[in-house]
Amino acid sequence: MSTTLTIQSLIEHFENQLYRIDRQNLGDIAGREPQFPQLVIYLGGNARNAHQAVSASLLQTWPQYQAELKFLWVQANGEKLSFSQLPCDGDQPIAVSEEEVREIASALFGTRMHFSDRSKLLIYYVLDTTSFAGAEEFTAWLPRIRRVKDMLCTSSTDMLDVLYLLLNENLNRQKTASAIRNHLSGFYQNNDARQAVDNILLLSNRRSDNAILEDWDICYKILSATIVLSNNADTEIATDFFCGAVMTASYAREEKPLPQIGQVVVTGLIEELSRAAPQGEARPLEDPHLPDRLGLTNQGTFSMLDQYAESTLYSMLPTEAQLELFPRRDDAAQTAMCALPARAFNDYTMGAWGQYLSGVARGIREKISMDSPARTAWQERYKALLVANFSRDEIIHLAGRLQDVAQIMSRPKAPSQEAPVLTAARDQLKYMLSSDQELVQIFLSALREQGRISQDFSDMWSSLIKSMRKIHAVRDSNIATFYDRKVRDFYDRHGSELYSGFVGMHDTDELAAFLTNTLDHIIDSNEIFSSAFEDELESRLSEEALPVDAKQYIRKKLTGNDVYVYLQTNFALGDPLISAILLKVGTPLYNNLSNNLPPTTYYYNTGSSNTAESLVIYQVSAENLVSGEEE
Repeated sequence: MSTTLTIQSLIEHFENQLYRIDRQNLGDIAGREPQFPQLVIYLGGNARNAHQAVSASLLQTWPQYQAELKFLWVQANGEKLSFSQLPCDGDQPIAVSEEEVREIASALFGTRMHFSDRSKLLIYYVLDTTSFAGAEEFTAWLPRIRRVKDMLCTSSTDMLDVLYLLLNENLNRQKTASAIRNHLSGFYQNNDARQAVDNILLLSNRRSDNAILEDWDICYKILSATIVLSNNADTEIATDFFCGAVMTASYAREEKPLPQIGQVVVTGLIEELSRAAPQGEARPLEDPHLPDRLGLTNQGTFSMLDQYAESTLYSMLPTEAQLELFPRRDDAAQTAMCALPARAFNDYTMGAWGQYLSGVARGIREKISMDSPARTAWQERYKALLVANFSRDEIIHLAGRLQDVAQIMSRPKAPSQEAPVLTAARDQLKYMLSSDQELVQIFLSALREQGRISQDFSDMWSSLIKSMRKIHAVRDSNIATFYDRKVRDFYDRHGSELYSGFVGMHDTDELAAFLTNTLDHIIDSNEIFSSAFEDELESRLSEEALPVDAKQYIRKKLTGNDVYVYLQTNFALGDPLISAILLKVGTPLYNNLSNNLPPTTYYYNTGSSNTAESLVIYQVSAENLVSGEEE
């Protein structure tokens, strides 16, 4: 049974498929790759929360570097430090020793790694102040960082590092935040912060427009973008970033709204299928054809057992000549033994014939009881018969009333004993098998198991329906209307095929495969799903005949007045150290931006046509770090 099928998992599958398609469609415009070995090191409990977002973002830009991207988590208990490695594709920490940390770092310089320049190790520390009760908790991490650097053999390794400091400036944390800012103002006078790290990127949850962020999601994106940008073959960019300063950043991101598109498509598909689901209470016990649907013959025997008797047991019956060898009361028979009715033959042989048939049936029953594969095969065949003849709800109904079904299965009709002896014997063997309660239990057990499977399916489907009520509706009516129409167009073309596949399904794993495969087919059905995000936006806007040029709209979003700095300062920040756009180079959007933005703008080729990011790095002066509030 699949335990991971949720509305959210289906949306994530949809998103991942579009990312995969985008990577496959790189053509001759592949993205840049990381230049130097690097480590991302999360310091303390809150910093670890960044891992899922950061690792996923880096893998989207550098998917071929999954084996090379390494993430460590450092926890402190007083003076004692403990280390864990965090896998790229998960968040379950793996405890490692100091020696193993050194081995991880050493391996980054190995010949099997794909970094083109092994002259430096880049270290990106992440520290989140959210749980800090005072500035001393921040300063306590500075000697710990030095210990980590010493452990990584700074004396023998050329190392560039930066501390990403996520400064929580909520109103109830202002005192601590102010004290930390005041401490950082001494960075340029070579205080203990400067002695611990060479560079600090300070990101606050209080933006330059005085808005306070509810979470760190946008700062995690900035963190990822600066890692990508700074691990760069362009030495000028790397030098500008690792410049021995406290820095901050402004950031904007425009992208194909994959989560919203995925939500509209997934919920639209589920709603269409739910309308196709049979309605009304199942009442199979009232069906006059129920015995036939249960695989019973007109004589009340199981067709499967009858087939077994015909293929296996009939050969155990004596031939007409062998009937003459049975013991008898006398030798005065006036007719051939094979012509006698079964009752007369059994009487004439003084019951030997009945004992013989009983022995055949008993031997077969004993053989079947010892033959587990045969019983399993019969159960599987019978479950397939149930699936073919009943709906999910009918199977659940029957499985909940096994005693009633058992009565129907236990009514085989005794064959006539007036038929010729061998004809009656064949019918008698079928009767003996189908009236054997141990064999009947094989079929009841199959019904019980299939009922559980169908109930699991029903529960999962109900859970999917209910979970749709827990997600917020897509607020952008343009996205909702545009993609709801795409789902309905797809369903209009393939609805009957989807309906027959869905209603005939009983297993949760089949449901998961069915839904994900259908989502894949929806993606393949319309090129809009795999188009570059600027083309996708233009298609949506043109559908409503809005007089908006998509490329101009994106340029304004990336560079206009609504691009905020993620730190509130006392004075203007001055000229930026770096102004960069991260996008797929060589596209019409790139041409539009490069023709309209200042020539000092740097373009980093991500190779992804799903996203464009603008990132501006500023140096923060001591005057802009000082806070008026004292601890």
